Amino acid sequence: AATALLGGEATAQAAYHVIPDLGRPADITPDGRYVVGRGQNPASMEFEGFIWDWHNDPSPSYVLGACSPGAISDDGTVVAGNYEDPISGDDLPGRWTQATGWVTIGGTQELCGYSSAYDMSGDGEVIVGLQWQGCAAYAFRWTQATGMVTSQDVGTWHLPTGRASAVSRNGLRHAGFVQTTNRAPTIWEADGTGDLVEPLEVGEFRGLSASGDKVYGAMTDQSLPLGTPAQAVEWDVATGTRLVLGSGSANGGNWEGNAVGVSNPCNFADRTVIGRDIQGLGSDAWIWRDDGLGIQRLNDVMAAAGVAGLPALNYIDAITDDGSTLVGSNAFGDGWIIVLPTGVAEVNPGCGGNPAGSLSVLCGTPRLGTD
Repeated sequence: AATALLGGEATAQAAYHVIPDLGRPADITPDGRYVVGRGQNPASMEFEGFIWDWHNDPSPSYVLGACSPGAISDDGTVVAGNYEDPISGDDLPGRWTQATGWVTIGGTQELCGYSSAYDMSGDGEVIVGLQWQGCAAYAFRWTQATGMVTSQDVGTWHLPTGRASAVSRNGLRHAGFVQTTNRAPTIWEADGTGDLVEPLEVGEFRGLSASGDKVYGAMTDQSLPLGTPAQAVEWDVATGTRLVLGSGSANGGNWEGNAVGVSNPCNFADRTVIGRDIQGLGSDAWIWRDDGLGIQRLNDVMAAAGVAGLPALNYIDAITDDGSTLVGSNAFGDGWIIVLPTGVAEVNPGCGGNPAGSLSVLCGTPRLGTD
């Protein structure tokens, strides 16, 4: 394990931590303190939602009950996801706090599916996801004031089909896909207006930077030979252009690269993008930094750092502000927390001495430590 300082020089070594109880994570707070996910509660032997203050507690706290968490607020007090209604048994999108427990945000089980909460803003006040209306699926944005509001369907499919998979930390922009002839990457503003960024391309967005200025996902490229897999991209909203990360994937060949999120350093050039390659049922987690090394398989990064013999690191879900800590899971095994080796994954001097616990969408949150 490793220890980091809140300011000044900090050192770290790579570490791999298994989440107990067959736990699978969904998200981690920007400072790396709280992990939210789902595991087998030893008390009930049922799979339930947990919040884990993993720096301080030996095991997760199963306070969320029967649910599938999707996101946790920056301070660890609010969770968004889907929960099982104790009366009807329906699977409902909801918002959880310690004071209220799960409260539905709207949406019902429909003939063709159930509405789902996918992501949440840093303050816990904006939730996005997928809302079914009969057999039409829409992206939605929810706040306490507006309730669940569908976002503009900018697709061309005969039946509206879309989803908001992620929202920026400030809650001002969300992204995902709509349906044309296939999934097409789409961005929506807070008022619900949508932008089908490349109408001829196939793909989807899965993550945004804290400010929402950059969007992450997978896109095909019409200029490449027909059948070339989608590439991992960073989309610049201001310029309407894409940056292909590395060669587009970690493994090449028929593997499709998918970027899913990004750290939040003070100097944007020091960012770490997380993602995974997909081929059929196969999945392979990776990271990318703007250092000329291209996309690197997470297994290779850990082996080079002296942590060899790990199982295949298949899925990656979230990253801390400073890029030091990742959460994800293996296809048929454990959920994990990984601490990356020393590098840009440290308190950035450019933060200007932010006090511990300060939060900003312009500057990364100092980490608590990595042991």
